[in-house]
Amino acid sequence: MRAWPKLAVIALMLPGAITAAILPVLLNHPPSPAGLRVWRLALALPVLLTPVLASFWQLQRGEARAAASLGAKRFDRLRWIWLPQLAPGLAASLVLAFLLAGAAFLTRH
Repeated sequence: MRAWPKLAVIALMLPGAITAAILPVLLNHPPSPAGLRVWRLALALPVLLTPVLASFWQLQRGEARAAASLGAKRFDRLRWIWLPQLAPGLAASLVLAFLLAGAAFLTRH
C-alpha cells in the first residue's frame, strides 16, 4: 500500500479528534450559527469523502493513459473513464449526505 492513502485516512480522522479536544470549550461558549455549520461540515466531511476515496484508490489508471495516448482530451477522459469508475463512491457519498441531512432535519424539528 502506498503512503498517501494512509495519510489521507489520518487527515480524514482529524476533524473528529480536534472537535473532541475542543468540545469542552465549545460547550461553555457555543459557536454562532455560521460557526456551527462549519463544525458540522468538518465532522461530516470525513464520512462523505471516505467512499469517494475508496473508489479513487481502485481506479484503473492504465485506461486513462491509453486514452491519452490515443488522443482523448482531458474532459473526454474525465467523462468516459474517471467518472464511471468513481460513480459507486459518489453515489454512496450522496446517500450518506442525504441520510445526514435527514437526521439533522428530524432531530431539529
